[in-house]
Amino acid sequence: MAGRLNIDGIRKQYGGTVALSGFTLDVGPGEVRGLIGENGSGKSTAMKVVSGEISPDEGSVEVSGMVLPSLDPTSRLRAGVGVVMQDPHLCDELSVAENLALGRTGYRGLVSWRRLRDDARRVLVAAGIDLDPRRIVSTLSQDEKHMVEVARVLAWECSVIGFDETTASLTEDYVDRLFVIMRTLREQGAAQIFISHRLPEIMSICDTVTVLRDGRIVDTVQVADTTEAKLIEMMVGRAVDDRYRRPASPLGAVVATMQSMHPTGNTGSLDLEIRAGEVVGIGGLVGSGRSEVLEAIYGSHGRTGTVRIGEHSVRPGHPRAAIAAGMGLVPEDRRARGVALDQSVRANATMVMDGARPLWSRADVKAQNNILDMMFQRMKLKASDDSIAVHALSGGNQQKIVLGRWLSHRPRLLLLDEPTRGIDVGAKREIYALIEELAKEGMAILLVSSELPELTGLCDRILMMHEGTIVGEFDRTATELELLTAAAGQHI
Repeated sequence: MAGRLNIDGIRKQYGGTVALSGFTLDVGPGEVRGLIGENGSGKSTAMKVVSGEISPDEGSVEVSGMVLPSLDPTSRLRAGVGVVMQDPHLCDELSVAENLALGRTGYRGLVSWRRLRDDARRVLVAAGIDLDPRRIVSTLSQDEKHMVEVARVLAWECSVIGFDETTASLTEDYVDRLFVIMRTLREQGAAQIFISHRLPEIMSICDTVTVLRDGRIVDTVQVADTTEAKLIEMMVGRAVDDRYRRPASPLGAVVATMQSMHPTGNTGSLDLEIRAGEVVGIGGLVGSGRSEVLEAIYGSHGRTGTVRIGEHSVRPGHPRAAIAAGMGLVPEDRRARGVALDQSVRANATMVMDGARPLWSRADVKAQNNILDMMFQRMKLKASDDSIAVHALSGGNQQKIVLGRWLSHRPRLLLLDEPTRGIDVGAKREIYALIEELAKEGMAILLVSSELPELTGLCDRILMMHEGTIVGEFDRTATELELLTAAAGQHI
């Protein structure tokens, strides 16, 4: 299974934006190479070139001495090159076994379904993935879909494998399962590239790390010879304190009130008041019902009970009414629910404003330009121009658009669901600073996060959930141990 990846002099440009320039990488058999950098540094572009999804303007990709053709992902798989992306690329209405068999020559023509399922079962069992090959993919959790993507690469017996932010939305136990697979692949001689914004993961699984900045390689170092602080400094070009502590803001009048609010599917109800300038956090393990709380308040998830903004009651199941009352939501899954990937930066940035105007009226181009100016200046949005499609932007810049378009609407209550998931440390600090600024200006913020340092660093109060119920309320002096114990449904 031994493989070697040689990437030589890759250049890729989108309009006036140079995504990669002179990108050269050599990953040997049995090596796990970390690839890190800020959002927009070129990491995902590099993986798309490796997978054959996009064609470079210059340069080549070789595997074990064979130059690979561009724009042919299937030929890449046949050559032993597989890439597992951040968002699963599966056929939802097919079974796990059928997804593992797609494109493989052994299943063309008359298909033996028993053989197809048995082959899939062997791959899953060998990888330690506990899934029934007959399961329809649409019934799987996000974690399980990711593991099917991993299994598909294993089914092709790939010797060169890239993992592009694969762990960004995985729970901790699934990250552990993935790392077991990666260590087995290392022992078998596979060449692996691992992209992650979580530096502890990089330090844990990688042998070497290549740092990208603005499409160029800054340096490649041995993991044993570096630290997280040094990697951050190489990524952003300056020293950055990894911990963030928002100073408390003066609190104003009550902005939002929830009384006996019971999200559909959750076991407990919520009674909560949030004041102007206050940041309230909601924590808990994945599946504890955190996102359902935000969506129920906003109206995109069923609920009973009362939600008020000021003196105005917000009807359940009506997001438009929530927006009109002064509410905004940044959803957890920005690609599926936050942005229209094939539409332009301008269309996405002005979506909230344009959605509020009458259908018969003309677009206010001046107001649109003001929103875009704010995004490029205040939000530090990186895009060649406002006509470029959003799918060409990095995850961090997509998130800035989702967040920034609400600022033009000036909501009284801003709901943030995992606002920094899948973005780099530099972009995180920019969003943290923006949250601090909005709180100082008197906006009330309700924040869901899986990262305990994010909750303790940003929030005035923290509500911890366990199995659909609020099990504890903590102030800003709470320790991460106290929060984790509450999330597990235990008492200190």
